[in-house]
Amino acid sequence: MRILASLLLVSTVVLGVNALATGDDAKPTTDKRLDALETQVDYLRSREAALSAYVLRNAARADALDALVTKVTKEGFTKRAIPTTSRESLLAGLKALAADLRQDLPELTEEETLALKKLEAAKAK
Repeated sequence: MRILASLLLVSTVVLGVNALATGDDAKPTTDKRLDALETQVDYLRSREAALSAYVLRNAARADALDALVTKVTKEGFTKRAIPTTSRESLLAGLKALAADLRQDLPELTEEETLALKKLEAAKAK
């Protein structure tokens, strides 16, 4: 959901730059357009770094899931009568995985928030 929100923010940024380029001013100055584009690039680089860091942590999450499958298999999960310890391990592991996936979701940093405010201010001019 937060990734969707990030994509919506990027769309807003793009629309803001487009509004600057085609705004009410007869012809915005090149400097004004360049400043808006530089702000947008800074914002997008920051978001890309946050999203990349989050995605790269998925390797550790996959390792944890793989270890969980190995553990419950050793505890007899694949046998006909599934032992209680195996079922409990599986549920605990899945809960831990779900909690881990919710952690460290990329959120707007203070710099990104300032970049968005700068774009909005430039758009309002």
